[in-house]
Amino acid sequence: IKTFIIDDSSSVSEIVSLVGEKLDIVNPEEFSLCNEGGEWLTSEKTLHSQGIKNSDVVLLKKRFFVTDTSIDSNPITLHHT
Repeated sequence: IKTFIIDDSSSVSEIVSLVGEKLDIVNPEEFSLCNEGGEWLTSEKTLHSQGIKNSDVVLLKKRFFVTDTSIDSNPITLHHT
């Protein structure tokens, strides 16, 4: 577990980009934040506007879209990227 202090006036997508940079994530656009209950947070909104408090924990998770045409359906390449 890594902990970061972030500017909660930034949008979720800006926070994901910043955290992705700190973790050397190549494609931060494939990630998003969710609350501890597993609900995805809206990328364009701030954490505060989505009811996230300073004491709350948010998780960075990889987000897949089944209908995304850029995802290779070949099972070998899909699991070895």
